Amino acid sequence: MIDPSVPEALRARLMALAVDWRNAWLGPTPAPQTVGDSSGPDWAAFPPAAAQVAAQAAAVAPLASLGESMVATPIEPLRAAAAHVAGLVSELRMGERVTLLLEAQGWCLVAAEDGYVGWARAWSLRPLATGELDALLRRRCGRFRDPTGTLWSARASGDAACTLWMGVPLLRPRDATSSRGEVELPDGSRGVLDAAQIESQPPGGEPAQAVERARRLLGAAYRWGGRTPAGLDCSGLVQLVCGLAGFALPRDAAQQAQCGGPLELDPSAWRPGDLLFFGEAGGTADHVALWEGEGCLLHARGRVRRDRFAQLGDLAQRLCAVRRLGPRDWIREPTLWAVPPQPVAR
Repeated sequence: MIDPSVPEALRARLMALAVDWRNAWLGPTPAPQTVGDSSGPDWAAFPPAAAQVAAQAAAVAPLASLGESMVATPIEPLRAAAAHVAGLVSELRMGERVTLLLEAQGWCLVAAEDGYVGWARAWSLRPLATGELDALLRRRCGRFRDPTGTLWSARASGDAACTLWMGVPLLRPRDATSSRGEVELPDGSRGVLDAAQIESQPPGGEPAQAVERARRLLGAAYRWGGRTPAGLDCSGLVQLVCGLAGFALPRDAAQQAQCGGPLELDPSAWRPGDLLFFGEAGGTADHVALWEGEGCLLHARGRVRRDRFAQLGDLAQRLCAVRRLGPRDWIREPTLWAVPPQPVAR
C-alpha cells in the first residue's frame, strides 16, 4: 500500500520496483518525537526489505513496528485508508495477530498475519503482551467447525456471547472448574459448544482436506475482500480452507499462483485440492478455484458454488495455471489461526 500523499511521479517509480505493495507500506515519515527534530528522510516503509528496495526511488527509512496486537472483534474490515468510506481490501478475524505500524485518530495501520497491509479501527485490536501468544497457544483446544454459529453464554441468562465463523480459535478456560463443553474465545468471551462443533485434531497437510471444508461452505455469499463465511471472495475462500488444512497461503489469487508446484492444464492430471488460476494469457491471475474432482471445481463466484469445468464457458478459456500444494507450503510458525500440520504416517 502506497499512501495517497505520495506524489504521482514517485508513486510511478515505486510501482515499477520489485515490491508487492499489498504486503508493504510506504508513506510520510511519522512525526519526530523530539520537538524541532526534522532531520531524516521524508518517507518511511515497512517491512525493512521494502524500505531497502524503495531507496532506489527516494530517501526512505524503515518504519519501526509499534508492537503486536490481536484482533478482538469477530470480523474487522481492513481498509485502504483510515476512513469508513475507504475501500475494503481484506478482513481481519478474531484471534489473528497483527503488527501495529501507525496510529491515527482511532485508526491503526497494521500488517496482518498474511502480510496484507491496511487500516483497521483501533477498537478491534488489543495489545499483545510479551509471551501472551505462547500462553494462549498452550490453552488452545481446537477451532469452530461449522460455517457459522453462536457461542451461548454458560450463565443462566443464556445470552449470546459471540457470533462464530469456521476456524475461529477456541481456548480452554483459565479456571479448572468450568462446565463441560465450556470454551473461551481470544477476546475473553466464554460459552458452551457441543463437542461436534469443535475440531480438535490438527490438520494433516493434505490438499484434499481443503476440499472437504470448501464443501461445507457451498452457498456462502460472495463479498469482495471477505475471509469468513459471512462473505468470501475467491482467494479468501481458498486461503481459508487451505489454511484449515495446514497450508500458509497469501491473500490474493495472483500471490497464491506462486505457491505449490506447476501442473499441466489438463484435467486428467489434476487431483482434489489442486488450485486452478484464471486470468489473461501471459498475465496475472485474477480468479482462483479448488479442483474437487470428477470434473468439478469449487469457487466463490456470486456465491460459493460447484461448477463443472466443461460448462464454465468463457471462464475455462481463461485458465492460465494449475498448482499443487505440498510440504513446502505447510504452516511453519504457529499462531491461534495457523496450526502446523501433523501428517498421518503412511
